[in-house]
Amino acid sequence: MPAQIEPNIRSTTVDSMKQRKRRLLGVTLLVVFVLYSVSLVVATHLPRVPTFVRVPGADKWLHFVAYGCQAMLAMGALYFTNRLGLKNVVYLTIILATFGAIDELTQPIFSRQAELLDWVADCVGVLFGVCLAYLVVHIRGEIKSSQKGRP
Repeated sequence: MPAQIEPNIRSTTVDSMKQRKRRLLGVTLLVVFVLYSVSLVVATHLPRVPTFVRVPGADKWLHFVAYGCQAMLAMGALYFTNRLGLKNVVYLTIILATFGAIDELTQPIFSRQAELLDWVADCVGVLFGVCLAYLVVHIRGEIKSSQKGRP
């Protein structure tokens, strides 16, 4: 009888270790997300803009990429902490779009110019990041489920 109990204990221990690693990765991504968000605010409020950003349209791409990365970090944190539900994704999208709006609206305080198109680029980046992260999670799930049938 003890021989049957021991494999179950090992299985449970391995599962709990995987859960802890997954949760740790989620918390790590959350910390990186917060630090990244703070660095975004600092970068967008600096009074001097680097010359490469002064190329017409370049700043829109920077906004798109920056907010897309921010969204992907947040989606990763939700995924690895088992909170990647539709409701949370909708909340996240609204929160990040609001974050972008507040970021734009506070720039004039620091002698920067707020632009509606910058915020639009932020929102499009957020949507792209959310969709890309969802696609990665979906593909990853498909790969895992197809590997379950293999010997």
